[in-house]
Amino acid sequence: MEDRIEIYQKLNSESDIIKSLISAVDQDSYGDFSISSAPGRVNLIGEHTDYNEGFVLPCAINLRTFCVARKRKDKNIRIVSLNLNKVHIQDIDDIKPSYNWWSYVLGCAYVLGIRQGFNIAIYGTVPLGGGLSSSASLEVSAMYAISNLFGLRLDRREIAFLSRRVENEFVGVPCGIMDQLCSSLGVKQNALFIDCRTYEVQNVKFPEDWKIVVCDSGVKHELGSSEYAKRQDDCKKVVEIAKRFDQRIKSLRDISTQTIEKIKYNLDPVLYRRAKFIVEENQRVIEAVEAISKKDKGKVFELFSKSHIGLSKEYEVSCEELDILFDIAKSFEGIVGTRMTGGGFGGNTVNIVESGREMEFIDFISNRYMSVTGRKPISRLVQIDSGVQEHKI
Repeated sequence: MEDRIEIYQKLNSESDIIKSLISAVDQDSYGDFSISSAPGRVNLIGEHTDYNEGFVLPCAINLRTFCVARKRKDKNIRIVSLNLNKVHIQDIDDIKPSYNWWSYVLGCAYVLGIRQGFNIAIYGTVPLGGGLSSSASLEVSAMYAISNLFGLRLDRREIAFLSRRVENEFVGVPCGIMDQLCSSLGVKQNALFIDCRTYEVQNVKFPEDWKIVVCDSGVKHELGSSEYAKRQDDCKKVVEIAKRFDQRIKSLRDISTQTIEKIKYNLDPVLYRRAKFIVEENQRVIEAVEAISKKDKGKVFELFSKSHIGLSKEYEVSCEELDILFDIAKSFEGIVGTRMTGGGFGGNTVNIVESGREMEFIDFISNRYMSVTGRKPISRLVQIDSGVQEHKI
């Protein structure tokens, strides 16, 4: 079983990671080291609601990105990735928006207005491109390390908003705020109920006798990024139409199920399905907070199932492989809830399983998925972890 299961307690000790990163930044640098780490995240429920100013319920997980930074005497930024075994060197005066692996670090210096060179080394246990927010984990960790290195001492909410600016303005990805807030503000054994309009964050205690298993389908379809942008455009179109009936509507967050039905015949069928999903998904998040707090397994199963079906049939961001994982998981006797998570068109499902049955579940879903698709899913048993933090030598 070990060849297809990743149980992320720690592949390397924290101290070994930090020692390796310190060694990587030591060249042509001086002064104190600034050391940080930030988690990836899995979204329990509330998909595509963040950019509609709605509600989400993610949790930080114990897959983290570590950064060590140290000042230089010149104006070069030297970035070392231990995961990729690559180095990128950039003069601070030549920084401009770009999309590459080093852009997430350069973007931090850009939005902070840093004018002095520094070395920074990074290492992450968050799978790259795996739908567990490796980019936000890197942005938040790098932002924290760099800001502390230059004595800015920003609070964690500021770190989140500046990290989102990196993604939106520098890297060019039009994401919402969920990933950065979760990576910054995560609390052990708590999901975060986030209002993506007011940015209010409420901790939701996650039952200790429930476990989270993330199953990677092993596929990522190329149309994902373009279709993501189309979904955002679809939502904006619905809002513009809805405003004809009520000028107070600013986003799909302001539209009720009654309003959707009222304007249904002013929308083409595709726009109606998109809006219906978002409006209902926001309500599901609110109900999921109560259901998880009460450990109501039946309600969680219902809400997660409706979320997945809506993503598949109404928002149309699922795919055959994710639907197969969903169908297999929901037939497992010890399942509490299962659904696709993330932007869609491949990637992961999130599964809540009764404690003590998580390894049985991993074996169950792996065998059945392999028999149907010919692929082995990567199953990750994760723990809910804390947000960004500073480390001392």
